[in-house]
Amino acid sequence: MRWPSLECDYFRLTPVEGKGHGESLDQFAFARGDFILADRGYCHAAALGEAVRQGAFLTVRLNPQGIRLQAPGGDLFPLVGKLKSLQGAGQTAEWEVRIPRQDPAAALQVRLCAVRKSAAAIALAQKKLQRKARKEGWQVQPESLIYAQYVMVLSTFPTATYNTQRVLEAYRLRWQVELVFKRLKQIAQLGHLPKHDPESSQAWLYGKLLVALLTEKLLQAANTFSPWGYPFPEPLGTESLA
Repeated sequence: MRWPSLECDYFRLTPVEGKGHGESLDQFAFARGDFILADRGYCHAAALGEAVRQGAFLTVRLNPQGIRLQAPGGDLFPLVGKLKSLQGAGQTAEWEVRIPRQDPAAALQVRLCAVRKSAAAIALAQKKLQRKARKEGWQVQPESLIYAQYVMVLSTFPTATYNTQRVLEAYRLRWQVELVFKRLKQIAQLGHLPKHDPESSQAWLYGKLLVALLTEKLLQAANTFSPWGYPFPEPLGTESLA
């Protein structure tokens, strides 16, 4: 989705399993100078490196369990200890970190930006985490409860124009994209797929997406359409304020 128009920039249907499935930045091609916001599902070292190689700037929600962070010298980054230094709601911090890759010389140099949530947001996040653990039958780790107290993002946005606060504010825009997906699921019922055959499923989804995208186009046209059918005439000359 493009910001701020929230228009669909690109979509692709992927298989449920096997090669090419799942959420990954590998699914997209980027232009040099693109600014990308992505959720934690896209926090994979190889895919992040490929997007950076194409010249894109990234801000991605950190998935602490899915990626390894190193200090600039190569030691393991003490994430929990660093986060505990942020005690007040709204307090922010930034640290330089490395993301190791198969080629040690190709490690990514990124910024880790974090902000501590409010007490209400922390309670909600921890409750949601514990409810998910009970439902799926796994034990919540102590560090997971600590991570739930913060919003953490990895960013390659230029430091000259994006300080810590600007990076975190930019990531907040991603929630608007999430609301677009929610509307697609609820109004267009995009999540309802009464099919089992792969070809039939694709046809169903393409039809739903076509209707959704046409609806978005109509809404954009309606926002600028005069309800009485014609525009006001342009003034011929200057007029006094009175």
